Amino acid sequence: MPCTPFPCGGAGFFKEAPGPPPCAGAGTWAEQAAGLADRLGPVAGAAILTPALHARCRDLLLDGTRWDQPCVYVHGDFHPRHLLSAGSRIEAVIDWAHCGAAGPWLDLARMDFREPGSQRAMLDAYFPAGIPADTPQHLANHRLLYMLLALVWEYECGGDWLHERVPGIESALAAL
Repeated sequence: MPCTPFPCGGAGFFKEAPGPPPCAGAGTWAEQAAGLADRLGPVAGAAILTPALHARCRDLLLDGTRWDQPCVYVHGDFHPRHLLSAGSRIEAVIDWAHCGAAGPWLDLARMDFREPGSQRAMLDAYFPAGIPADTPQHLANHRLLYMLLALVWEYECGGDWLHERVPGIESALAAL
């Protein structure tokens, strides 16, 4: 049975939004990406990102055409350790603490980020009628977005391994 993400109202992660699901906040996924651009300011101010790197990330986040897509319910931290399986059959997906309403590419990019060998199976499940031609661009956009989200979350929580995230962000930018 193919995995079909279902649409939901609003955009954003439930842990950051007031009110109960399915309302994940106001606006569209593009507006949420633009909001992340604002949240990068303090990270750049703390000299975690160079001014040039901050400007490039901000410009990409503010480019609404990269994020213009309907929101679906996403896991938000999708990787193999959160899959329970029996053989090749996935039995359950656990740890929904980062779930929310986002572009469907976010979970796919996260899975690709951790386990590139799983990418084809995931894409086949999400797109049983055929994988879209613009898949590499969407995955690159959302891989960068996920890394920026992780950086901002780490910064906002007072984390101390922020600089270690920068090479991954630079690598994601190189793929765009």
